[in-house]
Amino acid sequence: MNTKPIENISCFQKKSFELAGKIKVLSNNYSRSIDWETEGSISDFLDDYFQYCFSASMAGPELGLIKNPYALLAIGDYAYERNCFFPNIKILFLFKEFIPDKAVDLIREVLYPLWDLGLKVHSYTRTVKDCCKLAMKDSRSFFSVYNSRLICGVSLVYSDLHELLRKRIITYKKSEFINGKYLNDLKRHKLYKGYKSILEPDPVMTIGGLSDYHSFFVMAKLRFGIQNKADLKFKGLISHKDYENLCESLEFIRDIIFRIKIQFREKSIKIDTYSKLSKKMRLENKSFCSTSEWFLREITNRFNVIKDIYADIIMHINPKEIQKEKKNNLKKETKTCGLKIRGGMLDFVTVNEITKFPELMITIFRESLKDDIFINPDAKRLIKEFSFLLNSDDIKRYLYFMNEILFLSDNKDSILIEMIRCKVISNIIPGFRNIETLFKIDSYHEIPIDLHLTETVSNLVSIDRKDFSGENFFLKELYEEVKDKKVLLWSSFLHHFGNTKSMDFEDELFETLDLVFNEESRAKKALFIINNHDILDKFTIAKDNKTSELINLTKKLKDLETLNILFLLTVADIKSRGAFGLCEKKYNELELIYIKLRDRMK
Repeated sequence: MNTKPIENISCFQKKSFELAGKIKVLSNNYSRSIDWETEGSISDFLDDYFQYCFSASMAGPELGLIKNPYALLAIGDYAYERNCFFPNIKILFLFKEFIPDKAVDLIREVLYPLWDLGLKVHSYTRTVKDCCKLAMKDSRSFFSVYNSRLICGVSLVYSDLHELLRKRIITYKKSEFINGKYLNDLKRHKLYKGYKSILEPDPVMTIGGLSDYHSFFVMAKLRFGIQNKADLKFKGLISHKDYENLCESLEFIRDIIFRIKIQFREKSIKIDTYSKLSKKMRLENKSFCSTSEWFLREITNRFNVIKDIYADIIMHINPKEIQKEKKNNLKKETKTCGLKIRGGMLDFVTVNEITKFPELMITIFRESLKDDIFINPDAKRLIKEFSFLLNSDDIKRYLYFMNEILFLSDNKDSILIEMIRCKVISNIIPGFRNIETLFKIDSYHEIPIDLHLTETVSNLVSIDRKDFSGENFFLKELYEEVKDKKVLLWSSFLHHFGNTKSMDFEDELFETLDLVFNEESRAKKALFIINNHDILDKFTIAKDNKTSELINLTKKLKDLETLNILFLLTVADIKSRGAFGLCEKKYNELELIYIKLRDRMK
């Protein structure tokens, strides 16, 4: 290869210094909380640099551009349409026929100035056929090339690459690559499902992060041929409102990624940076919670938007793993009037059925839970649009259907979470929207309160469904002794309702409970349990458990049924808190206090 010195290197150095100056200005503006849109992104600056290099290159014309055209492609993070403010810079020098010996001169004059600045730039040199051969062997190489973006050069080379990929690979291996991508996502979701990923999330890798967006985008690109995220709306995969929420969420998450990398030199968001990030981003706290809790609530809402869209688009893309479950549902039938099974998923017969019978927006979740059938994404979209119809005079009837769902919710990935996301519960129960995605960091809760409530209910119902032995058998015996399980489950589902700190929350809650039970005495009992749901937990924390305090607590509880409900609720509540969950020592302390109180009451 020819390794003669590059005479024109000074102009590239000048351009690289200009690039470094722009990056520094952008970083300083972030420190002063200046809006990034007025300045551009680092990806824009890099594109401008590479385009200048192509036009001013001295080595480029010597490569025989007419006989052997070439192009510069962005791959990896840098390729995702400027999705990352500070991308991991990967460049592919793509030649049509062969790689000439003088290509090394081109690479030197383009990359050396960037390396001198301290930027981490990875370069690859391939021909169109080389890329195709690698893509056939490895799905990772395929997605890297398939998601590449043309920066500069001869566009025909880029077109030839995608045409060759389409003819030789996509036509035959499209379903295989989609299923492989989906399985990799499931592994990543399992890895980032822990409580630490909720409190200190990695905006890229966490569930609902940028990786999920990139993943469903490339799968939709393979399946439906979309070219940009606006095509998701035009193809009918998401609604216009979901599209607006997606754009806003992506902008918010990218903003955070840039700030934590530039200002805090971190990959994930740490607890001690919540308040600083909130101030830098000028987020206004519109709630009664602390600044850190408000920030965590805001970013969790954005993750939930991407997470829900990911789940809906996966149903449309239909990978092999989902197809297996759908095939089992094709033979099933639903007897509920107004619902049907379409493509192995539950759906509404017509939109008019929803307006005539709004309770269908609740019964569809019940049928999904009973028969273990997916709900069609289009049906979920309709529920979100028409959920306001549930906020009417027929709430009592809607709560009846809700009661059936509570008794069936025995798994942690409960249908209750989907009902919350579709705004069903917040329209049935006044004030519930105030605790959606609300965090209480100081109360040993590592997950949002709404998610904590659903897990508490699931933990209680699973006591009756699972086979327990040893100490856990005691819980099953207590659960069977409770005569009014309706009070137990509704108290567990609403036991954090007081976290709204609303002046009239108790009146609103009693009104809801009165509609649920249709009996004042049971409503008052449930209200007492909700207001005192942590009384046994506080009693274990106290260092001295005096006899006088036990007597006072016994008078408060009134009957053994209330004590049993409180004990079961306390165990399920603590178990749902996360890393601060129910350890053996804590359980033994609770059981000891329960036995003392039970003996005194008898």
